[in-house]
This record gives sequence, structure tokens and C-alpha cells, in this order.
Amino acid sequence: MEDEDRPGFRVPVSHPRKPAQPKPSRRSQRYLPLTPPVEKCFLCRETADAAEVTVHPVIATSSHFTSFPCFFLELFDNEEYDCWTPEDWLALGNAEGSPNRKPIPAKALLPTDNETPSDDPQSPPLKCSWHVVGVLDYSKEKCQYLVQKVHQNSGQTDEEENPNKKHRKGINHLVAGSKYWVPRIRLLFQAEDPRVFAERIQFALRYRENTEALLFYHSSVDNMPMWPGTPTLSTDHLERIKRRALSAPGLRRRNLEKCMEDLEKEIKLGYDRTMKSMIFDKMVMSQPEKFPDITLPQKNPECVPQTGCVSVPHFDYEETRNAFVKRTILSKTEVIHVLSEMRSECNKVVAMTLFDVGSVKPFRLEKFKDIQSEIHYQISLFLREKWTATLSRSICHNLINIGKGWYNMMESRWDIYKMSKLYKLMLVVRFNQQDSLRHLVQDSLVSLTQLVLDACHSVLTCPQDLVWEDNLLTSPYKPKKNPLFLLDLVLDQTGVHYSTPLESFATSFVDLFDKGIQVTYSIPQFDKFVMQNLVFANDLWVESVALWEPEVTELREKIRNALIQAAIPLKAYAAEYEKHLELHNLDIETLLKSHNVEQTSQELKKQVEQHLKEKDRIELSLPSSIVIGPFVVCVEAVRQSLTEKRKALANALLDRFVVKLSSQIDNACEECYNISRKLCEKPNSIEELTEMREWMKQIPELLKSYEECLDKILPEYELFEEFCYNLSNEDFHKKWMAIGWPQRIISQMELVAFQHVEDEEHFRKRHRVHWNNFAEQLNFLEMRFVGFVRHSDIDRAHQMANKVKHFSKQLQECQTTAQTINTRERLLGVPVTNYDRVQKLVEDLQPFQDLWITTSDWLECSDLWLRNPLSSIDLQKLECHISDALKTLRRCIKQLEDIPGCQKAATVIHGRIEDFRSYVPLIRSLRNPAMRSHHWKMLSEHVQIKVHPKASLTLSRCLELGLQNHMDAIAHVAEVAEKEHSTEQIPL
Repeated sequence: MEDEDRPGFRVPVSHPRKPAQPKPSRRSQRYLPLTPPVEKCFLCRETADAAEVTVHPVIATSSHFTSFPCFFLELFDNEEYDCWTPEDWLALGNAEGSPNRKPIPAKALLPTDNETPSDDPQSPPLKCSWHVVGVLDYSKEKCQYLVQKVHQNSGQTDEEENPNKKHRKGINHLVAGSKYWVPRIRLLFQAEDPRVFAERIQFALRYRENTEALLFYHSSVDNMPMWPGTPTLSTDHLERIKRRALSAPGLRRRNLEKCMEDLEKEIKLGYDRTMKSMIFDKMVMSQPEKFPDITLPQKNPECVPQTGCVSVPHFDYEETRNAFVKRTILSKTEVIHVLSEMRSECNKVVAMTLFDVGSVKPFRLEKFKDIQSEIHYQISLFLREKWTATLSRSICHNLINIGKGWYNMMESRWDIYKMSKLYKLMLVVRFNQQDSLRHLVQDSLVSLTQLVLDACHSVLTCPQDLVWEDNLLTSPYKPKKNPLFLLDLVLDQTGVHYSTPLESFATSFVDLFDKGIQVTYSIPQFDKFVMQNLVFANDLWVESVALWEPEVTELREKIRNALIQAAIPLKAYAAEYEKHLELHNLDIETLLKSHNVEQTSQELKKQVEQHLKEKDRIELSLPSSIVIGPFVVCVEAVRQSLTEKRKALANALLDRFVVKLSSQIDNACEECYNISRKLCEKPNSIEELTEMREWMKQIPELLKSYEECLDKILPEYELFEEFCYNLSNEDFHKKWMAIGWPQRIISQMELVAFQHVEDEEHFRKRHRVHWNNFAEQLNFLEMRFVGFVRHSDIDRAHQMANKVKHFSKQLQECQTTAQTINTRERLLGVPVTNYDRVQKLVEDLQPFQDLWITTSDWLECSDLWLRNPLSSIDLQKLECHISDALKTLRRCIKQLEDIPGCQKAATVIHGRIEDFRSYVPLIRSLRNPAMRSHHWKMLSEHVQIKVHPKASLTLSRCLELGLQNHMDAIAHVAEVAEKEHSTEQIPL
């Protein structure tokens, strides 16, 4: 029953101890003294009301009770008076062969007028009376029984107060009334002893009276004002108390100083209250007529002892003490410190949780798994490293100074170690570790299971063949608190499904469940870290909860079954979207192809209206998201996709017609675009100006053809006016641009013709300036060419090669410029200039260019050949380079006969190349791949020089060794090596 169905009686603050179920013999003894007449009086309906028997004794003993008590009576109920447990009372309603439980007859003290009293104890009480009720249920949380009023109906009238002809005389009918939750003290079962019930009420009333009197007494004492004559605790007494309290051994002064001030205040307050209590008691006892409402608490009489000490029987104290000290591990302060620190560390573990169950935001499954995995990693790291290290460090730190004896950490013998107290201490710490791990796992698993069950509680009873109702906007399956997971409803070519497979939730959750337990596995026992001189196995772990313990299996199955059950309404909900699959997977282009391209405007209008109506219906019938059990299903993407698909279909039909006309307009206007664009091109030279003038003579014929095509397209636009369809700015602009193109082009031609006259004069002036600049450039190049004759230094060959290349490039540019100038002179109608001297400069420069470029290349390559290893030299390129260089230098020597300096430089470099050419056989022989170690040894013996076939061997090193002086011997060895290699290659 919900809170609004509760009666006006307050739920007890605490539930007293429930007595054990009495044995049958105790029940029979309870009712044996009752004589048959008395038993009939209590249990039969025809006799006097049992309530009278219970109420009269109470009234006789409660003459001094207040009219408005401060506390509800059920707070003072004593359940020891109850002979049966609530389950036993409810079991009386079970009948053999009947699945339903019948109400148990009883009488309850309920409001007479079916009113609900206030929860305030000081509010005026409602008029209550004893009613016949039937007991239906019992709530362990409320400690109350659910009862239903029973009204007696004679049956002479029906429900409309009309005479009932079928009424049988002498039979009373019972009519069910309102339901109430009532405490046990307001409920009298017909099967219990009314006298015991009366004693129960009397006990509660007396208990409440004594409690209220005691509270009133203590409140009076606490609020009694202090006056100057009241004795107070002197400073000397307080200092004596502090001195004796602090004299106790083992006190930590640093921690004590923090609470010293509070303790002093508490002592003074206790002393002052004792003084006020003594004064107050004396005043009440001396003048009772002034304090009629004060009841002094009864004090137990003090017994005067006969002796000053407690008599103790004789026993051997020393022997008993020694035996106790021998067995206990708490005989050392250091051990107590270890246990205290151990308990603190274990409490930290118990306070942890293996799963994040406090999040109020739903997550996607992968995100949820990542969060839990991160928690698992952190806890595993703490348990396996920090926790074990802290406990080991605590033991070592506290016991290190004890030395040999019961707590010898340097012990090396197993038999002695197992008899020591240190071994027992290790067991105690290990058992505490195991207990902490078990509490951690059990609490975490219960919280995780409760989290899932709370989220799935509304879907646990769903049948397998569940069919979703037509309403897709609301869900009847809500979680108790918050949903856990976020899902996307997906429609695609494969059908309707969810972004995460539903089967993955149960599998993943069970996997997380097991991984959470496994986090507490493989925690090493700390014995091996403490006992350094003992050998321990590597697989000694702290025991934890097993995966297949009955409680764990039960929780795991609850989670699995709940998540499997939670998938049922999700599947039913997804099945409702299968009717939208055809629309979702529909290809717009395919649909348009199936429609007649040449359809009429009326057919187009009907199709568009149908699509827009379907779009509005989808928007109203589908939600953006919906909560189903533990899942938040996001439907917004599907909703948007379907509505956009309908809208796109409507727009596609209209757009296709627009595109058709726009395409025709574009095709017609393309020629005008090209004409206008070409007219807008500004000529950059006299050549382009002449070409454009010739093209402009063809434009009138092109415009005539365009106008004939446009007259066929424009009438089609009248269809959009009938549909009230607004053309886009682009299409509207295209239409009117197409109409205005001919006149625009004619106007543009007139402006361009006028501009061409000005451009021609501008090109004429620019040509004169260009001609003068080119003449000056040729004069400058001729002067620079003279400088090449004076240079003959081979050491500056690289510099000269760069200058020659740059000069040659300038001459090529001059040749191109000369041709351009001659062409423009013909177009402008001016005399053509002769530029033969440009070709002469090119021919004169050729010998110098060959000389210095060849020289520069040779110097660079020869240096590389001398410094690089012989293995990196490409002989074919080397020989080709030498041959080309010699051929070019011979030609230069002939061409430079009139220039002695340059001819001498060509001759010198030619000689150097010839000298280097003589080293080619040496390089070829030394790089012969057939050369083996014994060939190199033979070569060293022939030339009397020790030659090592290293990869870093260079030509310059060979020349330093003088190998060029033994060419014949080296060639002979290479020939021998080649022959041997050829012989080896011949197959046997």
C-alpha cells in the first residue's frame, strides 16, 4: 500500500526485538486455565464485546494519564506479550486447496468517521472505536498490519435501499469497507487471549507515563537557572582530575589536546547538573504540594559492602596470567598498533565499491563498460600494490624493534615460525583481509544487482509474445529511479534494430559482474614481504569470493534474467517501426524514375499533397526519445529521417520539374555566357586584340539562333504560377537573365569596339618602350660577352660555369623576345627590325659554355671518385663521362685558337682527364667481384704492398700506396680471379 493509504497512526521509531515463535506446548499452556464459559465469552461473537474486557482494567489504573500524551502508544509496545509471530498469525488464513489467503478475524481501534488524523502527537485525537476487521497482510518495514473494516448488513435492502426479497431471516451479511495500516497494539485477534492483550496495553500506558514523567523531570533540571549560591567545581578539583586522568600510560597527548577543552566543559556541565538535581530533588520532597506534576525518578538503594574489597576465590594468579600471556597476541603494544592500523586499512577496502552505481545519466554500453573498467583497474591497483604494501610496512615498522622471541621477523625455520605468535598475527591480518574482500564484493554485487532490478522492475513480468500498443509516444515501462543505458533506434536495409545488439547487454553486464569479482583475485599474501628469511610459493593469494558461490550465482542470474527480460519490450517497440522500413529505405531517384517525367501539373499536385500529409502524421506519432525499462531509446534520428524523406519526396517532384526547365535555360544561355565572358576578356597584347576583332564579326548569327531556342522554353514557366510555387532566387534570376541576354550582348559589343581602339594605341606606345629596352639589353649582353675572353683560371671553373649558364639563359630569352617584337611590328604596321646579332651571340658563347661547364663538372666528379669508396663508383658512367668530356674539350681547343688563354685552360684540363683515364683499369681490377681473400694476398705479394680489401678503400688511398705503378700485376691477378670464378660457375 502507498503512503496515501496509511491510517493516522505513526509508524514506530524502532522495532523491538521480535520474540521467537513459541512452541505448541507453550501455546496450549497459555489457554489451558480458561474455562469453557470464559473461552466462549472471549471467542464467540454472540457474547459481550471483548473490547470491554480489555479496556476496563486499563482505565482503572490510568487515572493520572494526561489527555494529550506526547508520544504514540505503539512506541512503548512490548512484543514479548505476543504469543505468535506475524507470519504465524497470517498463516491462520491459509486454507488447504485454496491458493488465496483468507482474512483473519480481529478487532482494531480505528477512526469512527473514516477520518485521517494528523501526524502531530499534540493535535486533538479523533474519536476512535473498536471495529470488526479482517487482517490481510503485514509490513516488516512499517511493523504494521493491513486490516479492512467489516460492516454487518442485515441484507433486507439492496444497494439502492430497496427491500430485498431474497433476504433470509437470521443471516447477517458482511460488507467490506476501508483499509488501514494499524500497529499491533491497536489490533486484537479473535484467536488471542484478551486478558493478555489488556495487560499489553496497560504495560504500554504505564511505560509511556513513566517515560513522559522522566523526560519532564530531566527537562526541569536542565532548565533550572543557576544562582550565586549554587556550588561549582573548583579549579583545584578540576586540575586534580586532569592530572590523574593524564597520568594513565599510553595516552597520546597530541590527540588529547585537541579535545581537552570539550572534556573540561563536559565535566563542568555534569557537575553543575548534579548539583541542580540534588537541590531540585530536595525542593520537591520538602514541598510536594507546589510540584504536583513532578515525579522523582526512583533510585536503587545502595548496598553497603561488608568489606572494602571484592572477595575473590583463591587461585594461582601467576600461573593463569602466564598461560594467558603465552596464548594471547595482545600482550605487546606494538601488536595492538598493528591490529589498529590493519583495521583502518581494511575499513578503507570495505568502504570501496567495485561498480559505479551512483550515476544519474544514462550511458551507451561501451561508455558504461569503460567507466566500470576504469574503476576495476584503480581498485585492483590499490589492492595488489598499495594495500599489501601498507599492511606489510605496518607490521615491519611496529615489530622491527622487538627482536627475537614470539615476534621474530628474522626467523628462518618453518617449525619455529608456525609456533610463534607472529604466525598467529599473520593469520589474524589475513583473515581480516579476506573478510574485507568478502564484504567489498558482496556489497558491490548487491548494489549492482539492485541497480539493475530497480531499472528493470517494470519489465520483469512482460510476456515473451508482448505486442506494443499503438501509442509510440509514451511507455508504460518506467524504472524506479533512472535509466541506465542509451540506445539509438536504427532503420536500414537489414531491418529495424538498435545501435547496440540487445543480447550484448546481458553478456556484457555478466562479464562486468565477473570481472568485478576477479578484481579481488591475485592479491599476494604479505607473509613473504615480512618474513625475508623464509621461502614462500609464488602463488599464495588472499582468498576472496568465488565466482560460483550460491549467493553470487543467484545475483548473477538475477541480472542476466532481468536484462534478458528488459529486451522483450524493446523488441516489441522496434517491431512497430517495421511499417516505416519501406519509406526509410526508399531511394528517391528510383521513385522519380518510376514516375512519368512528362506528367501533368494536376498529377504533380496530387502527389506532393499526399507526401506532405504523411510528413505531418509522422511528426505527431513518433517521439524524439522514450524510456523503456533501463533503456533510453533515441528515436529522433529515425523521426527526422522519415519526415525529411517525405519532405524530400515532395520537393523532389517539384524540383525535378524546375531542374528540367533550368537545364533547358542553362543549355540555351551557355552560348550567351561564353560570348559575354569572352567579350569581357581584356586583350593583353596586339595579337589578342586582332583575334578578338575577327571573332566579334560572328556574334549576330549566334544571337539569332539563341532567340529561336528561348521562345520554346519560356512558356513552360507558366505552370509554376498555377501551383503558386516560388522559384528560387537562382532559377528566377536564370529566367530573366535568359530574356535579357541578347540586348545585353549587343550593348557590350559596342563598348568593347570602342575600347579596342584605345587598346590598339596603348599597345603601339608600349611596343616602342619595349623595343628600346630590348636594344639596350642586347648592347649590355655584348659588353658582358667580351669579359668571358679574359677569364682562363681553372681554379675559378665553378664560378665561370655558373656565369656562363646564366648568360646562356639570358640569350635564350632574348631570342624569344626578338621573335615577339617582329610579330607585333607586322600587326601594328611598322617596319620589321633585324635581330641577327642575337643569333651571333649564341654561336660565339657556345665554346666558352662547353669549356667551363665541362671543366666544372669534371673537377666535381673527379674529387668524388677519389674520395668515395671504390665500391660506390659506377664504371660505366665513369667511362662515359670521361669520353664525353674529352670529345667536348677537343672541340673547344679547335674553336678557341684565337684566344690563347682559354685554349690553354682547355688543354690543361684535357691532360688531367687523360691522366685520370689511365686509372680506369686499376679501378676495374680492384672492383672485380671475383676477387677473393687469397687473390688479395697474391696481389699484396706481387706489388710488395699490403692491400686490405676494405669497404672504405678509396682511389686516393690506392694512389698513395702506389698501386698505379703495378697495373700489370694487378690486372694479372684480376684475370686469374676472373678465370677461377668462371670455372666455379660451370656446373659439374
